[in-house]
Amino acid sequence: MNANQIINMIMRVFLHRIVSFGIDKGVNSLSGVGRGTRKSSGRPDEPGAGDEGREPTQAERRQQRQARKMARQARQMSRLTRKL
Repeated sequence: MNANQIINMIMRVFLHRIVSFGIDKGVNSLSGVGRGTRKSSGRPDEPGAGDEGREPTQAERRQQRQARKMARQARQMSRLTRKL
């Protein structure tokens, strides 16, 4: 194994971790994990204005759970396809 192969292998591992981290953060922000993801301009007639501190409804929780489940499945599929 020469130096070029070792460098490529290390770069691939780091790139994989960085991309996975970014995907996880993006999915979590879209699914509302941690709340505070929706910013309002302060206008009360705008959708989402003033609802930063409220609890999510049952439908929102179900949607968040589904988004997390789909992200988990996508990560598993990407791992499987990478191994093939």
